[in-house]
Order: sequence, then structure tokens, then C-alpha cells
Amino acid sequence: MAEVVFPSANGKLIHGRYFRLPGAERVFLASEGCGGNIYRRINHAQFLLQCGGSVLQYDYQGYGASEGTPSIEGCCEDAVAAYDFLIEHEHTKPSNIVAYGESFGTGITGQLAARRKLAGVILQSGFTSLLRAGRDSYPWLRLYPDDAFPKQILDTGAVFRKPHAPLLIVHGVNDGRVSVANALDLFKQSLEPKLLLTIPGKGHSFFCYQVQNQVQEFLRQYSL
Repeated sequence: MAEVVFPSANGKLIHGRYFRLPGAERVFLASEGCGGNIYRRINHAQFLLQCGGSVLQYDYQGYGASEGTPSIEGCCEDAVAAYDFLIEHEHTKPSNIVAYGESFGTGITGQLAARRKLAGVILQSGFTSLLRAGRDSYPWLRLYPDDAFPKQILDTGAVFRKPHAPLLIVHGVNDGRVSVANALDLFKQSLEPKLLLTIPGKGHSFFCYQVQNQVQEFLRQYSL
């Protein structure tokens, strides 16, 4: 594992950790959920390594050891900066980069998919849009029309209604934080190629052999 640092679009330095899997060309670019830092998410890196690729984790601006102040657009720029780091400094081919997003990170990964070429995309415990997620958590927000809110940056559904890299959506049926309806709607809206895995009895942000097996099958099916 190597500690890495790279600049975001505004010049702020982003801290990350690069886990190299010997002999693997595939790299998982992991965009994590909101809050905390990558030192608390070693289990995510372990899970992705077991799925057969090196892993780059990074902290958004204002989190962990990364400079700056948190913002939604800043997080999107940080993901692009992490991608560019892989291309420019690690000489990784776009055809070998699989973007993985978890919870809030699914919105960031969606925006990365709209801005950069990827081999594949994995979204776990995610939302169709940040507004939809907010309404799931605070039902009274449904009283207000869409145009009462700022322009939605993290509209994952809009990204995948356009041509995209192979997409795998993973969600726990019992997720009490982001409803599984988000995954079902996103899958319905998205263009092919796409796969959906919903797991009964599982909540928000989890790992199990069933997910690992599905990720590995997804990678085999689309030769990623």
C-alpha cells in the first residue's frame, strides 16, 4: 500500500491510498460514502482487492488528510483528479479502470462516468438523485416541487439514461437509509449494459460473498 497525493481542479491536495494487487491490470477507483475518512474504510479496499484488482481510495476535500472545504462539486472534481492520477502517474489505461461508488459516493461515481471513460461502474447502496435521497430521509421535502431546490448535480439517473460503460447496481432490500426503490428505479431507467443485485435482509453499505461473487461475474461477463 502506498500513500499518494494529487491536486484537485482548484489546486487543493487530495490524499489517497493505492493498494497494488500484483499482476493485476484492473484498478478499482473507490468513491466512498459521506463522512469519516479512508482509514476507517479498510474493509472496502480489502473487498475490492478480493474481487481481483488494485484499489485507489481517496478522501474528498475537507475530509481526512485532504485539503480544502467539502462541497458537492468539489467532490466530483476530486474523483476526476483521482482518475487523472491513475492515467498520468500510474499509466493505467481507461479500459482497466472500474469505478466503484458506495452510498453518497454513487452520486460522485455517476458524475465521473459522465466526465471520463471507464471500463465499468459499480454502484452500491446508492440513489437515483441527491434530491430523491433527501426526500427518502425527510419525507416533508416531498411537499415542495423539484424547482424549489438548487440544480441537482448528483442526478445519477440522468447519467445512465445515456450510453455508458457496463453498470452493476447492488442494494440491500432492507436499507433504511436509501430505499431499495432507488436501485429498482435506476435499473429500470438505465440503458444496457446493466445488472442488478438486490439482497434480502441486508441494510445500508454491506459486504458479503454474494456481492463478491456478483462483482466477479460482472467483471467476467463484460471482460473488464
